Amino acid sequence: MPDELYKIVYEPNKAETDRFDLTMRDACSLLYLHDLRPIVQVIQEHILPLRREIEWGPSLPYNHTGQMNQHPRAAIEWREGDTPDDFLAFYDKVVTDV
Repeated sequence: MPDELYKIVYEPNKAETDRFDLTMRDACSLLYLHDLRPIVQVIQEHILPLRREIEWGPSLPYNHTGQMNQHPRAAIEWREGDTPDDFLAFYDKVVTDV
């Protein structure tokens, strides 16, 4: 990370902000270009294959039951059933069961 950017992001009181026309969005863009590639590589090479083996990450059925303040047992049963990715049918079922 360039010294100027480090001062702006981590030491704003010490930075001479008049000299730099950097917004936080610009700073994040610079950080993205420099630091995120190895993380994306790890996701691609390790996380995605793992996700194919086990269910992991955001789940719409769990989200629906949570938003409706219901126990996730309906989502668990649905995900173990014959059509685990038919989110619209699950939504219709949860809405009509309330």
